[in-house]
Amino acid sequence: MDGATDVSGAGDVLSGAGEVIPAVTTIASEVVPVAAQSWPMTAALMYAMEYFNVAYGCEWWLAIVGATIFMRTVTFPLTVMQMRNTARLQLAKPEIEALQSKMKDNPQQDPELATAYYKELQGVWKKYDANPFKSFAPIMINAPIFISFYFAISKMAAGVPSFQTGGPAMFADLSIADPTYSLPILSSLTFLASVELGAVEGVQTGRQSMNMKWFLRALSVAMVPLTASFPQGVFVYWITSNTFSGFQTLLTRTKAFKTVVGIPDVSAVAEAPADAALSRVQLDQFQKKYGANPTLHVRPPPTAKSRRALKR
Repeated sequence: MDGATDVSGAGDVLSGAGEVIPAVTTIASEVVPVAAQSWPMTAALMYAMEYFNVAYGCEWWLAIVGATIFMRTVTFPLTVMQMRNTARLQLAKPEIEALQSKMKDNPQQDPELATAYYKELQGVWKKYDANPFKSFAPIMINAPIFISFYFAISKMAAGVPSFQTGGPAMFADLSIADPTYSLPILSSLTFLASVELGAVEGVQTGRQSMNMKWFLRALSVAMVPLTASFPQGVFVYWITSNTFSGFQTLLTRTKAFKTVVGIPDVSAVAEAPADAALSRVQLDQFQKKYGANPTLHVRPPPTAKSRRALKR
């Protein structure tokens, strides 16, 4: 009896597997031809979305959400690194500005002086363990991912038939543009919300941050007409990514989070005027030369000649 039961159970498993395999094959046959004609990163993102669709039985729009959250989580440490580097550069700003003022006093552009300036600048970067070039690393990685996601979803919208029924109830067809403009507007609003929450304040400093903020505000308005013809699946990605950015900003701006990941407090430097920051640097240089408590004289100290004159 046990043997018969085992055979019967095995038969049921094989029968169930026989039903699953064709379904998987069907989905793979939709994605593989499209991925085969795409760049490696674009193809990898297609397979990531397919994984959520097949392994967890998610609809395509939920697969896009899952793949987006996964990729944003993986690249989150790069964002933290960028914020840490930006904060350290902010701390180094007074000393860097002092060096820049010294270079302004070199109208002849003396090569030796320029070399000495660059060495001092490298010393300041090393002192604060910061470098402007570090801030470009997250951009160099996140930008290709962002672009590849757009191409991956756009190509799947054109080449994967099940995309036509893979959306939520109101936006079932992910392969067409939204005739109601609801998704472009929602995407623009979530993007603007992430900007207003301070998404650029932790990765850029001072006036650069404010200028970028105004540019992104204008971009959020322009996005609606510029992207209205995009497939609805693209907006699922953008809305998810913008929402992630908003929550990420709320987290990274907390004092507890900054303490845990080692992002220094730059409020004192950021709020101080440029002249005050430069004065602090000049004071540091003075104290290095004369000490923290130099001896001050009401009149110049006596010289050897003045001493001889007093003895007479």
